[in-house]
Amino acid sequence: MTINKRKLSATLLTGAGTVIGAAIGARLLKRYPPDWISGKVVLITGGSRGLGLCLAREFGTAGGRLALIARDREELERAKRLLVSSDVIRSENVLLIEADLTRPADIAQLVHRAVDYFGRIDILINNASLIHVGPIERQPIEVYREAMETGYFAMIETIQAVLPQMLDRGSGAIVNIASIGGKVPVPHLAP
Repeated sequence: MTINKRKLSATLLTGAGTVIGAAIGARLLKRYPPDWISGKVVLITGGSRGLGLCLAREFGTAGGRLALIARDREELERAKRLLVSSDVIRSENVLLIEADLTRPADIAQLVHRAVDYFGRIDILINNASLIHVGPIERQPIEVYREAMETGYFAMIETIQAVLPQMLDRGSGAIVNIASIGGKVPVPHLAP
């Protein structure tokens, strides 16, 4: 059996990031009274797997109503099945929105759908990201453009789409999640 070291590294990094992120999310939730999240509408980009799914589980278990955003409908459906299987999170409290965050029209549409369904968005968690593993000299420039579109511009555009209704209400929270790779260099994890 041949082991692909790049895929193994990417899998290990993703797993470690998910565990660390879930621990941080759980810690943040514990700072507030137990009922603080109850009834809040939480929109999570990249919410179908990994850290996004872990955060959805934490917020959903605390009584939050969830709008999960991802590109893959099947992944979203799988995430919802996992979330509601515990009987703690009710199906009607999980809205699935298939969207490509690199398209501004999709961002406007997803915010509109979430507000139509739940009435508002209380918490935005920008979690969507891409990971490309390999030596920097072998990464095509398109990989960097795609990473910036998803990890930076989509985040800004989602904030701009959600912010007006938060400002009108005078409340809301925005959480932007980034890679540890921005602080600690990780070999073959440039973009």
